[in-house]
Amino acid sequence: MPTSRSSSRATLLGPCEVLKLITTVRTYPLLYVLCIPTKPNSLTNSLSFVDVGPVLTGIFPSCGALQGGTTVTIFGQGLEDATISDNATPLSGPTVELLVPTSLGTTRYFGLNPVVSPIDRTYVFHSLFDRWHDGTILTNRRPTHSITFTTPSLGTDLTFGIQATVQVFWKQVQSRAGVVKPFTYGASVDPTKLNPTHLSLGGGQLISITGCGLSQFNSSQLAVSFGSTAICNRGAGPGSSNDTLFVVPNGDGTDTLYCTQLAIGCTAPGSSYPVTVTINTLPSPIPIGTTITLPSSGTMNITVGPVVDLTTVHPTRGPRLGGTVVAVGGSGFTDSQGTPLPVVVTLSTVGSSSSTFATVNGVVVSDTQFEYTMPPGLFGLDVQASYLFGTGDANCVGGTTARASFHYGPVCSLVAPQYGRVVGGDRVTITGAGFLEDGTLPSDIDVRFCIRRLGYGLYNCSAEPHPRGDFVVTDSTLTVSTPNWRQNVATLVGGNRLFGDKADVYIYFRAPGSNTGNYGPDFNEALLAPGLQKAIIQCSSGSPYTFGPKVTNLTPNKAQSSNLPATTVVASGPGFNDAVYNAHTPLVAFGSQLGLNTAIVADATRDIQTSTIGGPTAPSNTLPTVTVTFNTCNQTTSTTSVTWGPTITAITCTTCDVAGNVLYGLDPAGGQPITIQGTRFDDFLVGATFQATCLIKNTQVPATFVSSTALTCNTPALPWSSRANVAVLFGYIPGDKVQPFNWRNAVASPIQLAYDISILAGSTTPNFGHTSGGTPVQLTVFGIGTWSTPNVIFGSYASPATFAGPNVIVAPTPLDRGDFNTDVKVYVQVGPTYFTQSPDTFHYGPVCTDVVPNNCPTTGCPSTAYLSGSGFQDCNPASTDDRSCRARFFQIEYVNADGSISVVAPVNADVTTGQNTDTKLYYVAPAVTNCNYEPKVQIRFLDAAIATNNSNQNVVQCKASGRPYFFHYGPLFVASNSAHHDASTGYEYGWIGDTVTFTVTNLNDSHIGVPLQCAFRNESNQVSFTTATVTSANTVTCPIGDGNWNSLASVSLEYAVPCEIAVGHVHYGPVLRSIAPTFGRVAGGTPVTISGFGFTCCGIFSINALFPGATNPVSFTETQLTTTVPVNQKIDLLLNNIGASFKSANFPITVGNTFSLYSTETKTSLTYYYGPVVSSIFPGQVQLSGRDQIVTITGSGFADPYFTDAFCDYIATDGSYQLLGSVKLLPNEKSDTQLLCRVLEFSHSCLAVDHISPRWRRFGDEADPLRPEQGRFYWKTVAPPAATFPVATSTDGGSAQRDLPFRLNFGFSILAVSGSLNVPTTGGSILTVTTTNLRDYYSNTSTLDFGPGQAVCVWGNYRSPITTFVPSQDGVTSTVFNCTVPAAPLGYSAPLTVIVNPNENADTTVVGGFEWLPQASSLSRSFGLSTGGDVVIVRGSGFSNYDTVTCYFGGVQAVRSDITNDFSVLCVTPYTQPGQVAVKLQFCKAGNCQQLQSLDAVTVPSPFTFIGINSIYPSAGSICGNTPVQINGYGFSYFDSVQCVFGDLKTPGVIASDSTVECKTADVSALYTVDERAAFCVVTSIIGTRAGESHVVSSSASFEYGFPQVTSVSPATGDIDNLPTLLTIRGLFFNGGKVIDTYTVRHLSLSLSLSLSRFNF
Repeated sequence: MPTSRSSSRATLLGPCEVLKLITTVRTYPLLYVLCIPTKPNSLTNSLSFVDVGPVLTGIFPSCGALQGGTTVTIFGQGLEDATISDNATPLSGPTVELLVPTSLGTTRYFGLNPVVSPIDRTYVFHSLFDRWHDGTILTNRRPTHSITFTTPSLGTDLTFGIQATVQVFWKQVQSRAGVVKPFTYGASVDPTKLNPTHLSLGGGQLISITGCGLSQFNSSQLAVSFGSTAICNRGAGPGSSNDTLFVVPNGDGTDTLYCTQLAIGCTAPGSSYPVTVTINTLPSPIPIGTTITLPSSGTMNITVGPVVDLTTVHPTRGPRLGGTVVAVGGSGFTDSQGTPLPVVVTLSTVGSSSSTFATVNGVVVSDTQFEYTMPPGLFGLDVQASYLFGTGDANCVGGTTARASFHYGPVCSLVAPQYGRVVGGDRVTITGAGFLEDGTLPSDIDVRFCIRRLGYGLYNCSAEPHPRGDFVVTDSTLTVSTPNWRQNVATLVGGNRLFGDKADVYIYFRAPGSNTGNYGPDFNEALLAPGLQKAIIQCSSGSPYTFGPKVTNLTPNKAQSSNLPATTVVASGPGFNDAVYNAHTPLVAFGSQLGLNTAIVADATRDIQTSTIGGPTAPSNTLPTVTVTFNTCNQTTSTTSVTWGPTITAITCTTCDVAGNVLYGLDPAGGQPITIQGTRFDDFLVGATFQATCLIKNTQVPATFVSSTALTCNTPALPWSSRANVAVLFGYIPGDKVQPFNWRNAVASPIQLAYDISILAGSTTPNFGHTSGGTPVQLTVFGIGTWSTPNVIFGSYASPATFAGPNVIVAPTPLDRGDFNTDVKVYVQVGPTYFTQSPDTFHYGPVCTDVVPNNCPTTGCPSTAYLSGSGFQDCNPASTDDRSCRARFFQIEYVNADGSISVVAPVNADVTTGQNTDTKLYYVAPAVTNCNYEPKVQIRFLDAAIATNNSNQNVVQCKASGRPYFFHYGPLFVASNSAHHDASTGYEYGWIGDTVTFTVTNLNDSHIGVPLQCAFRNESNQVSFTTATVTSANTVTCPIGDGNWNSLASVSLEYAVPCEIAVGHVHYGPVLRSIAPTFGRVAGGTPVTISGFGFTCCGIFSINALFPGATNPVSFTETQLTTTVPVNQKIDLLLNNIGASFKSANFPITVGNTFSLYSTETKTSLTYYYGPVVSSIFPGQVQLSGRDQIVTITGSGFADPYFTDAFCDYIATDGSYQLLGSVKLLPNEKSDTQLLCRVLEFSHSCLAVDHISPRWRRFGDEADPLRPEQGRFYWKTVAPPAATFPVATSTDGGSAQRDLPFRLNFGFSILAVSGSLNVPTTGGSILTVTTTNLRDYYSNTSTLDFGPGQAVCVWGNYRSPITTFVPSQDGVTSTVFNCTVPAAPLGYSAPLTVIVNPNENADTTVVGGFEWLPQASSLSRSFGLSTGGDVVIVRGSGFSNYDTVTCYFGGVQAVRSDITNDFSVLCVTPYTQPGQVAVKLQFCKAGNCQQLQSLDAVTVPSPFTFIGINSIYPSAGSICGNTPVQINGYGFSYFDSVQCVFGDLKTPGVIASDSTVECKTADVSALYTVDERAAFCVVTSIIGTRAGESHVVSSSASFEYGFPQVTSVSPATGDIDNLPTLLTIRGLFFNGGKVIDTYTVRHLSLSLSLSLSRFNF
């Protein structure tokens, strides 16, 4: 980057535009230049720092002679600049000056005549400037130069070690630069350059000390000491010939002082002393006799005497029998002659009561090592060794303070792996040392896994001793299988193993024994360290073994925060493959969100995979915690659901009405306020801002907060009869154009808006009226209150309506607008074009609804008979017109079955005369010849004005409701009665000759006479006749005719004139209906009651109950037989077709005056069962463990003396009917109606379901069982199905297959959920859950034998944190715990599921190892100009989790990229080629921007289109314009219209496609003169218009204008007498807008007409 230097400005030549220039003068000028690279395709703005002017970087040497004269070189950059060189101007060269501090201030020494010269042509250049982002290497770099000067004498300013600041001053530019490091007059030493740092007592070692400026002094001036003791051998004295101190310059500005060490003493071995270097005999003006201690930046320490390095002590353990040789490293273990020093080693016990255990002598091997042998010790004893050296020097008598530890016996250092299955059986390798010491055999070792939770201590572990066959032992390793787990059962030494239990691992050694597979004896306690009772060592004090899995990896560890695409995440780690928790699907939670489709991968590792459902949409400062919950079996689900966020329950408005789920009465004009009612609206009231908007048929209207349960909004305008769905979009800030709609926050209303009214069906009252009109008609109309002047339209004629109450209007039918006897549609009108049709119609004209009386003798009815109805008199009494009545004359007609019509008197009657009224028309019912005649009746209005094409319009049909006929002629049956009448059936029960009475209307019809006989017709249509006797005007009696036993006959009356009237039914004999009870004890004799009817009819005097194989006498009444069942000896016997025999003198002698019944009145069988019957069990759910649980089986017959013992069996429900267990009941656990079943303990796993069934042992000899295949036991509890008639018995003495209708569920259940079930989307609400049967999931002891007593609440895809429940006092009735509701999307709803003791812990939780990636959902605009500079907002969520972002448009970096908030990123588009590209956001967090993963980049789903011009064709044309051109590019369809711009002239354009605009060039001929024939170019662009806004699409494409020129004519010559008819003329710029069809060529006064065929350009 070439620059021109100045102290105030810089001109930058090259591809940068200077935006800002700041000159800062410190001790040297510094220019900050902000450059935007204008090199094509440059992508990034960068802030570049350019040093302008010279920069000084250092000096050499940094100290020197006290008298001055030291040659010093200054290094720096830019020292070669021509503007400050020596020859630039006479006064331009640099001057070096020194600033020397004195007591009076600062003295300046300047004018030191430096020399500037290049010292190295190596370029030094900052990496920010050395290349473009595309990799192009910059060539401009700056060399390094130097300045050399000689230090001046300071005279009286001199003090030893004074430091002078070095500066260089340039006179030409009046600027200076300073050296950071000062120059020191004198000398100094470097504390890090002392060697050696440890001295032996005997001396003779070479000592070296490096410093600066030492070589200016002779050896006689220098001295070295430690403390107050000289350290160097000075021979005969300082400076003498045998003085060992001398100084050597190193050539790098430093000097090294050397001398030989003196033999010295010490006060304590290993003591450390400070070392100093002093100088005396210094030059003036330093006072004579002054001794200077050379300055040092730190303390130089040196150690004298023996030094022990504890890190070298090895080994640190050995067998208890001793003999271990311990080596100790260090220095100074010999004297100056190399003679070893005596060493005494004292071994002391460790602890508060430390004492000397033993003393041994050490042996010095060299100056740096000695050894000693450990004496015998105790198993597990720890000792410390201290060392005492005998130096032979009276001044060096103490011992070292070093203490080395040693352990007697084996040690254990590592257990691997540290995680395994809860069920055990995993191979574990224990690493250590000394496992086989003392002759120990594998048979003398066992391993204990001691659960920390149980806290039983070292010797009472929770796992039993392991079988010795699983051991593989070496001296340093021991491989063993973890002990097995027994679910819910205490181990040999107590306690249950729970998921995730931490176990300390101990190795238990016995005294060596024989290798017989048996343990040797315990060690004698005298051989153990104090406090030990047994020879046990711990292997895992810091890292226990875990019975359970550990999640170590999540792959991948990032996922999209949007729902789609879902990311499959796999969790893996040790201990996953465990049958205990692999049997059920686990849960994977990302924070509070659960993964979907979670499953165990079917491989050896049993990894768990799940699919993410997206992360939070709000920013989070913490990464989500991922929790894997194994074995979610302990769970149950409530019917209670929770809903997140606001809900909408109703919509109202002051003039509207709700019918069903529709709100009627919305005005199409809009602007009508509606109130939306619901819950939790205040969740989105932030300060004074209500973050919500109403969406009515996708139209956004503002929402106004009223209360937590109400908000209002005004309806938009919509067409009449529109139906509008309503939703409220929460979380939307009104007016926010950056944050997009989050449709997941939209809550839909159950109420729909109706922009019309609704007429209630059936509310048109009356729905008929006079044809002349004027009938007030009332309608119920929903939503009518919005309009004040409604009309009701009958047919095609409107009638003003008035309000008669809420939703009720009344309107009279229009006058003289109805057609006689017609139905018209009814509408309600509320506006000029607002109509709603009623579901009802309105009838114009009379209606006929009944006749009085409705039956007559065949001789007819009197004149008082009339038809009832309405509208018969549609007349105007004041009118004298003949047509004062709409229908005046009528006749009544009978319509026969064949359709023929009979006219009834009077004929041509007048509705206005006689007794006739508007509701009654009187007539005379004529006589008829047939009884049971039931004609249809109609009224014909003879003078009604009707349409000529409808001959029946004047006929009104009569219809009656509630009976099968309208009018009846002849006798009519009313009721029957007898001595044995059953009101429930209406039948008469009796025998032949018994009397029955019938009540009949019109019994004595004079036309047909009186009834002569009764006919009794049976099911086979056989008839028996008896004489009828009339006993009153309406009653007749008949004796019962012949019939069959147990048959039903229909009865009719017959007259002399053929006429038969049905009058009821007679049953021959009694009927059976039921038996109770239907079962009883096996031995029989149980009283039973057989119910029926007619048991006292027919002269019956004796009845017996008929049982298969037995006949028992009964006592009886009209409806009941009482007897006892027969004695029985067969269990499980079912009696079918139980009956009765009836004896009467009236019955035929041929049957012994006896009839029998074996079925009921409905032809079913009466049955009785010998044996017990179960009706129910309670409870249907018990504790998982079964502890103290009782199930009550209720029924009957349980205490039958036929049985001796009762049992409760628990049977598998998988179809195998496997007997899982059985409990024999104690005497106090059984009665005749109840069995109290103790539940099996510790025999079920979660979610278990059993069949529960009772079983009995029968009384009797075991050698004679009822059922050989079942032995002495009976288990059937429900009677077998009845056999078919007439078989009456079952010989089955027991059931071959159990009947198992009752199920018993094991586990806990939710009793109640209390608290608000409508919660905020942010979560945090507390729900109280009450459960039962939770005693299995905790313990009253501190060891929590059955689990930690914890629970997790789950709602669909979301879960709560772990909570702890508080048990009830008895642990059974109920247990309460609180669940914290998690955050969930608005509108989410799910039932509550509770998981107790979820198998999760810190090992299955990954904290901070997973994160949600941001979601990019949409763009604020999808088009922009290819020239760049457009602002595009990328909408989404999760952006705030990052520090920076870079936008890329098709791989081209945006000009600007900013994270504006968590929901939006601002991008300024770059210059690029036109086209459609993907938009990508690359996010970055501070500190890891160079290690970004691909997942940190997200792509917007929708593309972005760059609008631009690529080319124009053709690219040249006539100055006359009108040349058709195509402008090619991309994105033109974004505009509504376009104009083409040629220079400054515009022409209309047509968008032919997204990539083509067609237009014609502008006419620029006015810019030309005759002589100006040269072509010229103009820039071409487009002005596009969209939504009234114009956008200029510029380009580099140009169009060339030129004057038309002929370049050739073909043929060029021709015969004058035979000229060609077609000439081809070629040229430039022909295609102008001034169309010239012919060209005239003048030659020899001849005019030729030439046809232009084509132009070649």
